[in-house]
Amino acid sequence: MRVLRAMKAAEDGLPKIGVSARTLGARCNIDIPVNEDGFVEPETDGMSVSPPPPDNLPYYRRPPEFGGTGKDPVWEMDTNALPVELRYRPDPDNPEEHGFIEPWHRMPFEEYQRAIHGLRSLWTRM
Repeated sequence: MRVLRAMKAAEDGLPKIGVSARTLGARCNIDIPVNEDGFVEPETDGMSVSPPPPDNLPYYRRPPEFGGTGKDPVWEMDTNALPVELRYRPDPDNPEEHGFIEPWHRMPFEEYQRAIHGLRSLWTRM
């Protein structure tokens, strides 16, 4: 399955790594809850993505060429290429338009974040 995300581009042409909704990364206790021991769990959300088409991205994230007001390009990734630490899970409240890249198993937040950052080269700009 392919998923989409609007993100800033870094100078090298790949998605910019960071901890905002506009970069490649997850926000602690915003995108995914972090336990008191610093761990994240499966099925508790994660970095937001959307299945195609780009219309599924929020209006304020989609750039004008896709009918929105967002400032960042849209990127696409094949979830079959995710490493064993991560998985795609459709959002149970809106499975047709939204999903999460979440941990496959319990792990420290820092490990989850490194795994997300490791996806950089898997994203293709649309």
